[in-house]
Amino acid sequence: MALKASIFDIDGAPAMRNKAAGTYAALPGAVAAMQTCRDAGLAVVAYTNGTIYPPAHSAAPLAKAGIDRAPGHMVTPANVVAHELARLGHKRVMVLAADGVTTPVAEAGIEVVPPKKAAGLVDAVPVGRTHRIDVEIQEAAAEALWSGVPLYATPGARPTSPRPGSE
Repeated sequence: MALKASIFDIDGAPAMRNKAAGTYAALPGAVAAMQTCRDAGLAVVAYTNGTIYPPAHSAAPLAKAGIDRAPGHMVTPANVVAHELARLGHKRVMVLAADGVTTPVAEAGIEVVPPKKAAGLVDAVPVGRTHRIDVEIQEAAAEALWSGVPLYATPGARPTSPRPGSE
């Protein structure tokens, strides 16, 4: 079987992220390695296990660091979940996550329902990183799950809201 693509885990492989500045710095040899892959006819695909931001969020900061990739060549757990939701025929889902999950799910042609009590029937509940989770959100998700719909979890599926007293 011939290779068709090279996949690079973004943070720590070709680049290091400065979270505070929202920037990346290419590691020595990373840009040349990716170009070597392209010259060999391989697609260069970026991967991250992050689900807080949509896949396109990192494109500009990575390009500024010299790590350019073609549109659509960013894989996240949310892309995989969105693909599976669409493949399985889910049409309407209650997403408990930030834009990093809601955006790929919506881009897959699936209706994204906010986690509210009056959300109505949904086909599934995908979960990912979020900035906010409260009792109303938990109750809405619990009701959906109690009705028998499947739960899809992405890595890092935990709230990122501040802990009491840490603000």
